[in-house]
This record gives sequence, C-alpha cells and structure tokens, in this order.
Amino acid sequence: YFGDYAGGIFAIEPWDATAVTAVAEKLSETGCFSPSDPTLATTDLHPYEINFPFWSDGLEKSRWIAVPSGDAITAYAATGIDRMRLLNPLGYDFPDGTVFVKNFELDGKFVETRILKRHRLGQWQGYSYEWLDDQSDAFLLHERKSKTLENGQVWVFPSRTDCMACHTWLGSRALGFHPGQLDRMVETAYGFENQLAYFRRIGIVDDDLDQEYDVMPDKSDPTTTPENWVRGYLHANCAMCHQPEGAAVRATFDARYHKTMDEKKLIDEPPKIDAFGVPNARLVAPGDPDRSILLNRIERKDDDRMPFIGNHVRDEEAIAKIREWIESL
Repeated sequence: YFGDYAGGIFAIEPWDATAVTAVAEKLSETGCFSPSDPTLATTDLHPYEINFPFWSDGLEKSRWIAVPSGDAITAYAATGIDRMRLLNPLGYDFPDGTVFVKNFELDGKFVETRILKRHRLGQWQGYSYEWLDDQSDAFLLHERKSKTLENGQVWVFPSRTDCMACHTWLGSRALGFHPGQLDRMVETAYGFENQLAYFRRIGIVDDDLDQEYDVMPDKSDPTTTPENWVRGYLHANCAMCHQPEGAAVRATFDARYHKTMDEKKLIDEPPKIDAFGVPNARLVAPGDPDRSILLNRIERKDDDRMPFIGNHVRDEEAIAKIREWIESL
C-alpha cells in the first residue's frame, strides 16, 4: 500500500500480463487503417475534432475514436466510481477495447501515428508508429526516439511511459474527449451538426448529462477574448496534471477551464517550486510578463519547460497571447 500527497491510499496488485494484448508492428496491420493504404482510416474509426488542441510543435493533427460494437462511452457521473465521479463529473468512462488514433503531419506528409487503447481490466497504453519517408507504412516504436524532419526541426517520438505521463487518470486518459471540447459544429455524413449530439445519436456516447458544462473556446476563433483563450490553453496543455490530486500537487494552481482566473490561484501568487532567479516573481504578475513564472515556463525550452513532454518548439502564438493577457491585468 502507498499514499499520495493528496491523501489517497492505493494498493499495489500483481500485474496481469493477459490484460494487455499485443499490438501490430506495422500500422497497416492494426485494423485501424487500410492494409493496402495505411493513410486511409477504416470505417470503424470515427473522426472527431476538439475546440482547443494541445500544442504539438506546430504539426497538424487529425483524430479518430473506435468503440467496440454494442458498447458506449458513459459519464463518470453515471458510474459507481466515487472518487472520479466527485473529481471529474463531466469526464468520460470508456469501455474496454476503446481505441483513440491521432495522426501528426508536416507539410502534407505523415510523421507519426499514435494509438491509445484501453485494454482489458481498464489498462490503458499508448503506442507510437513512425512513418517511413515514402509514406508506404509506419512501424511501432519500442522506446523514445528523435528525428530531424525535412524542415530542420527535431521531432521527438514519445516512449510508452511518456504517453501515460500526460494521459492521466484525472484527465480521463483521453484528454480532449469530453463535453467541453467536443461541443462544436462539424461536418458529418448527414451534414453539419453538433458533434456531441451526433455521437449521442449514433450510440458512441451515452452520457445523458443533466449538468451544465463550459464549452471551451475555438482556438482559431479571432473573437475569443484573451482571458478565455488563456483559460483554454491552460486546460488543454496543463490540466492533466495541474488540478486537485494531480501529479503537479506541489504547484497548486488549477488549470481546468471551468475554473475562473480567481479560482485558479495564479494571479499574484508566489511560485512554490522555482523562481529561476526572477526578482519578486509571481505565477502571474499583473501587468508584468517578465515577472510571471507561468510565461517563463512556456518560453523555456530546457528541462524546466512546461508542458514538459511533446513541447520542443516555441509556441509563439501562446507566448504572445499570454503576454498580452498579463499586460492587460
């Protein structure tokens, strides 16, 4: 048994090796894409979009989900998982066999495909496939790897441990698949409709939510206010750890979107871990971006950067937006 900083008590149980099934070495053999053309997703995969994507070093991304036939995604609020129901009532509980797929592209060429699967007994695991330069197939990686892309930037393929460091249980494992991110208009086979309503109609989602939730802003919408844009950024890039009982419990601000800026414990709060030599530093120093450790962490590209995984190229848009917001305070 062991405890965590937030007071939880956990039991270590023997690993059941049969809970996680083997995955294919080739992307074309996973069943997610056409064996003859692995650039084409099968009909079992349902594409989806989210309002505010996670920063991924500037690469374009596309997303799919597959749910086993006869099963559906439910809300934690409708389950008996008391701890999750209380902490994350709008989070989703996924049936065993659920698969998420994400493609990463640069200048029209696939670089990586990631698969996140919930195996039997609720065991989640992430897998990374590296595309061949001729785009004929992608191969499973068994450890972290770096590669210089055609534009000269270095792309880092995550290890399986890296995957689960971000796909936390507090984030319901699939970080972008929740009502606030999915509630948007998309084009389906039936025309334009609300994406969340569409998933409910075709039976992928059976959540019957009777609780109000905050719809996150569209990252590309120019009418989004600076404050709401920053709230969206913090949720997408930080909330998987920065929330109650999260892995970043020593850094106590709450990055979840539904929390107001006052509730986040960011503004005029002293840093609890490291000020990096910044005089009179604050997590967010009103009107002074250069004293704001939140911005300092995002601007850094050393081992003290945040987010600390999948973030090696400066997100200039986020830096500018956050600086503008801090200056306005």
